[in-house]
Amino acid sequence: MPDIMKTGGRLVRRAAFGLVATLLMGVAGCAAPVAPDTPAPDTLDDTFTIRSTAYHDDAYGFTLTLPERFVGRGYVVKDGQAVRFGLKDAMPHDTDDPTEAGAVMWLGVQATATLQDQFGEDWALDFPVGCRALAERDGLTYYLWFASDIQFDPTEEAIVAAYRAMEESAGALDGSALSFEGQTAAQRAHEREAVLRDLAEQYAYTRMQPVDGAYIEQLAIEPDTATGSCVLTLRYRDDAGGVRTTTERLWYDGVDSVIPATREALS
Repeated sequence: MPDIMKTGGRLVRRAAFGLVATLLMGVAGCAAPVAPDTPAPDTLDDTFTIRSTAYHDDAYGFTLTLPERFVGRGYVVKDGQAVRFGLKDAMPHDTDDPTEAGAVMWLGVQATATLQDQFGEDWALDFPVGCRALAERDGLTYYLWFASDIQFDPTEEAIVAAYRAMEESAGALDGSALSFEGQTAAQRAHEREAVLRDLAEQYAYTRMQPVDGAYIEQLAIEPDTATGSCVLTLRYRDDAGGVRTTTERLWYDGVDSVIPATREALS
């Protein structure tokens, strides 16, 4: 089975891990970062309340140490291709969902070359909102980005104070908050696969769009870390409803560019 499958329409692009959608929320990202897994049970309960300062990801094997101010009042949820941290019940008069508002920051994992392809070599300088790289390991960047609009009820003093406290402490996070202690060989392999997937997807959506009015409807990527390559399958759909599929292998010499060194058509 393909390792990753994405579907969408003419403007899909892994939706810039929802760049269009998240920009409308006042935060942004671009090209989809690889989503960290759900945090360990000791970090939160079934209400998504943060119960510990240790956010651990079993897929990549990292632990993010959260500020003390996040514990108890904060929540953590998956948000598309990223993980969102925020203040619970930040807009109690507008929604019954305690995690719908109050976003403070997002955590993403993405190929460094993809970020540079989108925003330039010093990608953080041109990122749509405030962000901070926490670590870069073998071509994969772990980073935070921060809310840029009002994510809370400004008429409730207690909510404003709690949000501002979380916001301030989030802004102080740096690379020392991220640890890879205890990371296993399988988790390291997962990182290498993630880089290949991200490079191939960025390449597909930015360099392989057809010129005949068709668009990429579906994408599948099967990474092979042993050879530094991946099999990329694209399904195109045109305005008349016609469908065609292409499959090729992309070889990468390192992880410094989204452009493969060699391409081989397989079908």
